[in-house]
Amino acid sequence: MKDVEHAADALISGFTAGAVFGLLMQYVLGVMATIGGLYTGQPSVAIGWVVHLAHSMIAALIYGYIVDNVSYVEGVRGSLLEGLGAGAVFGVVLWLLGASIAMPLWTNALGLTALSAPNFGLQRLVGHLVYGGLLGFFYSWLAS
Repeated sequence: MKDVEHAADALISGFTAGAVFGLLMQYVLGVMATIGGLYTGQPSVAIGWVVHLAHSMIAALIYGYIVDNVSYVEGVRGSLLEGLGAGAVFGVVLWLLGASIAMPLWTNALGLTALSAPNFGLQRLVGHLVYGGLLGFFYSWLAS
């Protein structure tokens, strides 16, 4: 991140996009309690929300750093449409690495689920596309 202002923009964008995705996770996918269980060993919707929003903001800081420092994506910050696209790509990467590989391995290790790994779920992909697209859009809007 180039400065503190851009970090704040990333955190606000990550929280906003994470809140929308969180609603999908709780009411469509029904996995928010399982997310909470990753850290407590017991399913918890409240802990799930805290953890999910923290993950969303950490991912947003990573996204902001990439957009601000990688020449290949130079200019994304100045364009809402390019931000939306770059964010969507970022969301797919999060889906592949986090939701499809790390999450099944982690929940299985804790005995919370019995998922195959990798576990490519279309609904989780759509959720991560929503998160990433909103993240990119809001970051481009706030940081331009």
